[in-house]
Amino acid sequence: MICTKCRNDMQLVIQSENLGNRVRVVYLYQCVACRRSLTFEIVEVRRDTDRIVITKSRMNVS
Repeated sequence: MICTKCRNDMQLVIQSENLGNRVRVVYLYQCVACRRSLTFEIVEVRRDTDRIVITKSRMNVS
């Protein structure tokens, strides 16, 4: 993928955050030169009282 700001290559970055009873994983592209980032998917996993709930959000990245 090419950065729309500076026209350099972007790399795939996967970040995870532990937020107590839930975990968030963010998938994004980040420019290697200007550090602009485009998030394209967020997955959250949380523990409910008797089950595990997985929520997935997708963004349109062109």
